[in-house]
Amino acid sequence: REGSANEDYLGLRRVRDGPLCGFESAARYYQESSSSTFLPSIEVPTLLIHSIDDPFLPAAAIPREQAAANPSLQLALHARGGHVGFLGGGLRRPTFWGDEEGAQFLGEMLAGKVADVL
Repeated sequence: REGSANEDYLGLRRVRDGPLCGFESAARYYQESSSSTFLPSIEVPTLLIHSIDDPFLPAAAIPREQAAANPSLQLALHARGGHVGFLGGGLRRPTFWGDEEGAQFLGEMLAGKVADVL
C-alpha cells in the first residue's frame, strides 16, 4: 500500500530515531540498542513480556531462541497486549495485567520458586 500511514510512520522513524539518539542511522541505532544483543549475558532471573499483536515489533522480532537458550530468561508471550500497554478491563476500571504478571514473577523469585507465569 503505497503512501500508507504505516509507511509514513516508518519513514519518519528512519529519519528521526538514529540521528536523534546520536547514531549515524536508524539501522545502526536498532542494531546497537536491541535487547537481543544483551539477552545472552543476563544472569539474573528476568521476565520478558511480549505480545504477538505489538504494532511496532513484528512476531519475527520476538527473541524466542535467545530466551530458550538462557535459563535466566522467561518469555511470557501473549496474543494481545499491544506495545507495552498490557491493558485489560474497561475504560472505567482498567487492569494492568503486565504489572500484575511482573509482580507475580517477582514474588515467586523472592519466595525461591521457579516462576511459571505462561
